[in-house]
Amino acid sequence: MTDGPLGKIYDLDEAAAYLRVSKSAVARAARRHGIGARFGRDIRFSEDDVRQMWDAQRAHPETSLQNSIPLRGSEKAFESLMKRAREQRAAKLLARGKKRS
Repeated sequence: MTDGPLGKIYDLDEAAAYLRVSKSAVARAARRHGIGARFGRDIRFSEDDVRQMWDAQRAHPETSLQNSIPLRGSEKAFESLMKRAREQRAAKLLARGKKRS
């Protein structure tokens, strides 16, 4: 861990130890969410990057309370995309079922 003008900087090993997960889990999450900075084969994380990774991996409860909160613009778009993805997945599964029969 290095402390400099950007604050604390963690390498992959240190970020994994800090989050108490494997190095591969940290690397996978970093790729998936576009977090961290690559220097050759090394990946470095700022404190904010580590916090973003933690927030991205949080378990989000699927309760009716979430559905009762009014959605803002970006949240509405996200919900719309998720609904469309579920519908496409259902259609794909239905089409597969018809092919097999």
